[in-house]
Amino acid sequence: TLHLVEHYKHLGTHIDHRDVHVDNALSRVRSALSAYAPLAHKLYGSSLVSVRHRLHFFRTLVMSRLTHNLHVCALSARALKRVSAVYMRGLRRIHGSPRFSADNALNDLGVRRALGVDSVDALLLVARMRYLGRLVRQRPPTLVALLHFTSGTRRLPWVDLVARDTAMLSTLQLLPDGFPTFDGDPAAWSE
Repeated sequence: TLHLVEHYKHLGTHIDHRDVHVDNALSRVRSALSAYAPLAHKLYGSSLVSVRHRLHFFRTLVMSRLTHNLHVCALSARALKRVSAVYMRGLRRIHGSPRFSADNALNDLGVRRALGVDSVDALLLVARMRYLGRLVRQRPPTLVALLHFTSGTRRLPWVDLVARDTAMLSTLQLLPDGFPTFDGDPAAWSE
């Protein structure tokens, strides 16, 4: 039996039949900001606390709320921009170069490089690959069947995202030579 629903919650992430993830992202942004705001100046902006510890607190308190199981949905550019804005707000505060300061010479990439952290895209890609590894190893029948669903030639947006991620890994030569492609031979890739 297949039950059709308009709204579904999977691993704490809301998925909507209209493929709208902005509400989900806004909910996460509000939650993350509620954890960030009280400590923005006292902890994240304090020179008395080491950068390493500030980053650790930021990951633990803010990023855990912002990105928890966000890898199970394919975010729109608008939703990803909202999530990234909160991430960069915290990183800029930790680095000491808030966006609104007059002497702000660093762009977002410069701040991330100075702190030695990845972008939100990269964090979600790693989480997606870990989740995909679990799916391939455990093969839950219902979820695997759902991920194979196509509408004509269109796949689910999350499957397209995984295909792009795996193609990028191949392009960056992070996979062994002769490794099958996700799109070319999915069964061999999965094995």
